[in-house]
Amino acid sequence: MPDFQFALTRALAKALPGFEHATAVTRLSSGASQETWAIDAVMFGVSHPLILRRSPDGKERALDTSHQIGLPSEAV
Repeated sequence: MPDFQFALTRALAKALPGFEHATAVTRLSSGASQETWAIDAVMFGVSHPLILRRSPDGKERALDTSHQIGLPSEAV
């Protein structure tokens, strides 16, 4: 479990209507300036794949990879 799991759950619940929980949070890479994570967010019983880029100062931004949930890419 990443050290920011609690903050991530709160941010997703605030930003995503119907957010229930994250079923997977997997680190994909460690870039020069940001970490990249894959997240499966369950909303209204349906899993949606998301990508999170996390800056060194701990700020997260989730990017929707499927556009199925209708959010702008910087909603979180």
